[in-house]
Amino acid sequence: MKIKITLIVLLLIGLNSFCQNNYEKGYIITNDNTKKECYIKNEDWLNTPNQFLYKISLNADSNIGSIKNIKEFGVVNLFKYKRFDVNIDKSSHKLDKLDHSRQSSFVEDTLFLRTLIVGSVNLYSYRNGDLVRFFYKKGKESINQLEYKLYKDVNNRIGKNLNYLKQLREYFPCNKTNTKRIKYKERDLVEYFIKYNSCNNNSYDNIENINYYSIKSKQKSKLNFYAKLGINFSKLQLSLPGTLVNEEREANFDLKTIFSPGIEIEYQLPFNNNKWAIFIDPSYQSYKSETVQKHSFLSSQNKIYSISYKSLELPLGARYYSFLDNHKTHKLFFNAGITIDIPFNSSATEKFNSQFSPPKSSTISFKLIPNFFLGFGYVMDEKYKIEFRYNASRKLNLSSFKNNNSVIGPQHFWQSSYDTFAIIFSYKLF
Repeated sequence: MKIKITLIVLLLIGLNSFCQNNYEKGYIITNDNTKKECYIKNEDWLNTPNQFLYKISLNADSNIGSIKNIKEFGVVNLFKYKRFDVNIDKSSHKLDKLDHSRQSSFVEDTLFLRTLIVGSVNLYSYRNGDLVRFFYKKGKESINQLEYKLYKDVNNRIGKNLNYLKQLREYFPCNKTNTKRIKYKERDLVEYFIKYNSCNNNSYDNIENINYYSIKSKQKSKLNFYAKLGINFSKLQLSLPGTLVNEEREANFDLKTIFSPGIEIEYQLPFNNNKWAIFIDPSYQSYKSETVQKHSFLSSQNKIYSISYKSLELPLGARYYSFLDNHKTHKLFFNAGITIDIPFNSSATEKFNSQFSPPKSSTISFKLIPNFFLGFGYVMDEKYKIEFRYNASRKLNLSSFKNNNSVIGPQHFWQSSYDTFAIIFSYKLF
């Protein structure tokens, strides 16, 4: 199994190296205030970056733009990041890491900030995991953070420092909105500053009002539905370790080709250019086989093992897309996840045949148990998809053999492995 997984990983890396990077025409401003046109790799960052890749021309090598040598970078009418020296409160909002001080704990730092609104007052944001902070800058004044903090009071209850509401009322009053309903979120703050800028439209001359938040919000999450058909290559093995009174028993069933119909529901996340997705793709499968095991020294006695294994598979996973063209209609994808397998009307039978005694049989049943999977594939024209998926060996969590004839002695606990490699064809319904 390790060899199979290694080969898959190497293949994924090799395929990914052919994928086209999404470089878009933009600009950088260096420390000496020189503005250069270039092509920036648009990664639609969820967290605020401290470096990025750019090219002077599409055929040139990539360069790293860092916070040390770049003052500003962006793609016109898409996004803009500016470097600032700021005082920022980095207090965590995780409940187990809250402190007991209501006051913001500011530290000095140099950061890229994402521009949300350009107007008489500019609004910026910074994100790093659960840390989200917003900043404002009015004209040539210094940049400041809008204060918001969670803390624990003397009774260990969660308190909120909502000083940002006071800042909005005092520094940016506007009779078009009520600050009490403004949450410390992008949408609320953007809407407030848009209204404030319109209230004070004549405060500055020749101000270009740009709503970068609105531009970014056009890229939304996507929900995709597929009909799919899997071709599974499956093999099952049962084994029972030997004891003092029972010999070792093993049943190796044939490799079977199984058709597995199903559907897929995919949710593409609204960041990183919709490259990340989560999905669930339930499908039905049915495996049937029979094998004979001859007794090691009694030729007149053998065991016949038959199996009927039906289940509803519920794979739940995460997927990463790598675009092959600028229109994002052709792309590779790589996914991994866990499969919850729900067996029904399934059983295995062990039958003893002997010339000197009547046939005796016993059965086992199956229980739910999860396993992991890895896959990669190709999407064409946003409609057709093919995937190659490797499922880790599944332990079927067998119950013990139950003696149907009350002749075969005590129950024994069997071990099992169910291995599957699948080729999955999908068609997008909507």
